[in-house]
Amino acid sequence: MSRKGQDRISSALQAKSDEEIARLLRRSRQAREQRRAHARRGRRIKDVKAPDWDDHEVRLLGTKPDEEVARALGRTLAAVIFRRNKLKIRRFNPIATHWRPDEEQLVGTAPDAEIARRPGRAESSVRLKRRR
Repeated sequence: MSRKGQDRISSALQAKSDEEIARLLRRSRQAREQRRAHARRGRRIKDVKAPDWDDHEVRLLGTKPDEEVARALGRTLAAVIFRRNKLKIRRFNPIATHWRPDEEQLVGTAPDAEIARRPGRAESSVRLKRRR
């Protein structure tokens, strides 16, 4: 159905009372009221158009805590978290240390506990690295 047709039906339904609409649709008055309230909420959300993300904004995701990125970009925290998750970018973790190439070569050459002792890493960290 076209948007114009939907608008015509919508305006015709708005002219009727909730009781009449409920009777015509064979629904309870309460169900119709809930549906109308839901439609209003949905329209309000859909009308909001957030600006598109630039490359430099996307590159900031995961490099700092989400709160800092949101403040720097002038976006909401929810928008930053949603975008980071959508792009499958991991959350910023300042404690995480990156594996050096010589450490990566050790993985799988000896038991995880022994490899963990050499560079001073947790055994669980070695196990995760081996599985990836």
